[in-house]
Amino acid sequence: MFIEPGNTITYSLYAPLDFAHGMSVEESYELCDFWLVEALRALGLNVRFAGLNDIATQYGKLGPSLIKLSE
Repeated sequence: MFIEPGNTITYSLYAPLDFAHGMSVEESYELCDFWLVEALRALGLNVRFAGLNDIATQYGKLGPSLIKLSE
């Protein structure tokens, strides 16, 4: 979803409840955001996981992730 004004791109992931079974909350965020971090790195951006659910660059926080697990 693209949101103006600020040229924000946001996304949501919905996954089955057992998708992250046995993982910590932090591990589940990294699992769900792995594709995005790898795609941004492939574009030449220096990104990393930071905090509980943030993706950061050398310029600061890129944004938090929101993940909904449901049955």
